[in-house]
Amino acid sequence: MLHEFSHNQDESVTEGDVQSSAHGALRSRARRWLPLGVAAAAMVVVGLAAPTAFAGEQPSSAAKQLTTTAVCQVGDLKLSEVGVDYAMQKAYDSLVFVNTSDHTCTMTGFPEVQFVLSANGKPVGLPATHNTGFPVAAVSLNPGDSTTAALLVLNSAVFDPTTCNQVNVAGVNVTLPDSAAPVFMSFPHTACAGDIGRSLMDIGPIGSVYSA
Repeated sequence: MLHEFSHNQDESVTEGDVQSSAHGALRSRARRWLPLGVAAAAMVVVGLAAPTAFAGEQPSSAAKQLTTTAVCQVGDLKLSEVGVDYAMQKAYDSLVFVNTSDHTCTMTGFPEVQFVLSANGKPVGLPATHNTGFPVAAVSLNPGDSTTAALLVLNSAVFDPTTCNQVNVAGVNVTLPDSAAPVFMSFPHTACAGDIGRSLMDIGPIGSVYSA
């Protein structure tokens, strides 16, 4: 406890009192101020100890998981195709990706699409050309959500038959962005096995779609 001393109290002390009690006053003051000094030292120690108690701590694995965005994997998605519009020489389609997992995941960029003779068969022609006319942006899919990628397919009949060398294909292999594992999707079509100088398909980035 701090003791307050007024100016009037100091004047009432005689010289004899001062001489006779000087030694005792010093002891009294020492006793009076020692607890405060100890308390002050304790405050300094506490003040220094608080931040160092947390120094070097690393985020828990749970906290790291909260800040990590999962990239959609093959097992997270169901893949299908839907026609949007048809013209004499081309078809405007969409690849549809549905998140069938129990967690949110993201997709960014272009899927790779390649005609194949069968589910485990030989590739036919060149892979789909990336259609850079669409903007590229990350798409987040909650469980049950879906997104698309715009797919343009040219009619192989418009090319020279000798150069095209038409063949019937069972479908396409689709490789997700940031993945190396293709997934077969049934998509019967007549493709060009010969070198026509380009792919029969154009593919847009995840999130793109042709409007009817």
